[in-house]
Amino acid sequence: MGYNNKELKTPNLDRLAEQGTRFNRAYTVNPTYTPTRASIITGKYPSQHGAWLLGTKLPESENTVGDEF
Repeated sequence: MGYNNKELKTPNLDRLAEQGTRFNRAYTVNPTYTPTRASIITGKYPSQHGAWLLGTKLPESENTVGDEF
């Protein structure tokens, strides 16, 4: 993105970065999709929500961000 590299032109992303929060380092709870996405929408670790492997299903009883909206 342009705010990190002046050779790149990304005015909209740069504006968002200037007006909001930038994360320079980020970590994931698991290197595979299912546990990571489940953690993002539940706010829990894979060991807490149960979807700890690729292809496992998040239990329908889990409260998610979508439920709160």
